[in-house]
Amino acid sequence: MAKAKPINITDRDRLLSSPRALKVEGGPEWCIQVLEGLRWAYTRLDSDWAYVEKLRGDLAAHRAWEKVPPDGPAYGSEDAMLREVIGVSAATLNVQVVSVKERAERPALLRENRRPTNEERDDNRANNTVIRGSTNADYLTARIARDRPDILERMKAGEFPSVRQAGIAAGIVRVPTGLDALRRAWGKATDEERATFWRAIAAQLAASPAEGEASGQA
Repeated sequence: MAKAKPINITDRDRLLSSPRALKVEGGPEWCIQVLEGLRWAYTRLDSDWAYVEKLRGDLAAHRAWEKVPPDGPAYGSEDAMLREVIGVSAATLNVQVVSVKERAERPALLRENRRPTNEERDDNRANNTVIRGSTNADYLTARIARDRPDILERMKAGEFPSVRQAGIAAGIVRVPTGLDALRRAWGKATDEERATFWRAIAAQLAASPAEGEASGQA
């Protein structure tokens, strides 16, 4: 009977199999285990973006890039560490997380697998947003990268809480004005409602003093 081959358990395997709670928080072994968790969470970024942010915050709090890898020169910066561990730069991860958060907080119409209502189409036109590709956030990010690379750099730095806010700063997303709201309301009003509105405006104008009288002029 052939002898079974021994299982080769590496030092890294032993390190990762032991509970993180038993390691010194902020120490090299603790940092390595958190980094491994970040590597795994990043593969599920669409659903685990909050966990990615938490792990990244834990690593930043202890400046993990100055402590790992323990068996060679340290990464030296968060950017170098992220590039090595998950394959993207810190700036790219910033943009990806903002984009995923935007999708989570404002689910795209396409994800709901239905046609937008007339009111939703009006909102999209008023906001100058068009759903293309997979989500609004993806489309806006692409537009910002193409038309306003300066805003993209500010996005990468985490300056904007959402892709929409970055789109507003870039002039791609237009915030509806009061006049826009009035025009939309007028378009939806019935003939009776419009007549009532006109009578109210006429009454206000009749009650207002003439321009010359208001200024004290003859």
